[in-house]
Amino acid sequence: RTRTRTCTRTRTRTRTRTLIRPDFADPYTSEGVEKVVALDLLARHFVLEGLAAAGLLTSGGRVLNVLASAQLVPFQTAETIRARVAAVQPPASMFAALLPVGVAADAWLQDAAARHPSLSFVGMFPGVLPTELASSTFPSWALPALTAAMLPVASSSEEVGLAHATVLASPNAGRRRVSYFNHLLEGRTSHPLAYEPELGAWITSHLEEVAARVEEKARAKSQAGAPGAKD
Repeated sequence: RTRTRTCTRTRTRTRTRTLIRPDFADPYTSEGVEKVVALDLLARHFVLEGLAAAGLLTSGGRVLNVLASAQLVPFQTAETIRARVAAVQPPASMFAALLPVGVAADAWLQDAAARHPSLSFVGMFPGVLPTELASSTFPSWALPALTAAMLPVASSSEEVGLAHATVLASPNAGRRRVSYFNHLLEGRTSHPLAYEPELGAWITSHLEEVAARVEEKARAKSQAGAPGAKD
C-alpha cells in the first residue's frame, strides 16, 4: 500500500510541475484542484507525506520549502486564507492568487513540524530569478517592462542555488523546528497567521482530503483503462 501511495503521489507531483500559475482561463486541474494550490501546497504535501510513508525521511533531516515565505501580506485573516486554499471560487488577480498561498505554505510548515518532530523545516523566499515562468504567468504586453524591472535585482540560478545550500547547511537553520529566510540569507519572522496552530492544522486536514480525492480519481481512471475494464 505504501508503495502504491508513494507512486501515485510522485506521479501527481510530476503533472503539476508543468502547470501555468495562475491560469485564469482554466484555473482547475483535471482533478478539480485550483492550479496554484495544486503546485504550491498540494504537490509539496504529497511529496513530504509520501516520503514519510515510505520511511525515506532521516531523523535530524531538514526540509526546505522554496516559496514566498515570510511575506507580510496585508488584509489577510484566517478566514481569507482558508477561502483561498479551499479555492471554491478561483482567484481574480495575480496577488490574490499567489500571496495568500505563500502565507498558507508557511502555516503548513509549522504543522508539518508538529507532525514530524524528528525533522526541521525551512521556508525560503528565493528572490528574483528570471525564468520562462513569467511568459506563462503575465500577459505578453507586460513582459518587456517586467523583464527590465527584474534585471537589476535578479539573481542567477547558480546564486539562488548557493543561497539555498547555504541556508540548509547553516547551524542557525537547525536551532528552531521551523525557520524562515529570505534570498539575502537573513532569518525572518513569517506572517502572524503562519503561527496559528488551528490554521496550520486546518490546511493539513484540507490537503489530506484533497489528496484522498485525487488518489481516488487516479485509481478509478487507472482501473477504467485496465485490460478487460468495461466501457
